[in-house]
Amino acid sequence: MSYTRKLEYIPFLIELLQDANWPTFEYTVSLLVSYNKNDLLPYVERLLWRAYEDDDEMWISGIAILIEDKNIKKRDFENPKTYDLLKYRDFYRT
Repeated sequence: MSYTRKLEYIPFLIELLQDANWPTFEYTVSLLVSYNKNDLLPYVERLLWRAYEDDDEMWISGIAILIEDKNIKKRDFENPKTYDLLKYRDFYRT
């Protein structure tokens, strides 16, 4: 499958980060980390805001783990306030 085709799966994969207890969680994070950061950022930003609007702290936590593993920084986001949403996460990976 071409990389361009794989880009279509990014939103679905980020939705799989809604619960870190799901058996696919760590594998999904590793798949997402394999994508180019610039390809991930628009989806991460949009879905992080959606998780915040849904008051879904666990999903914010899952996205935060992806952000950490991919080494995404506050300056990488189009809207710098997006990164500040990470304070609403309900857990940190140990």
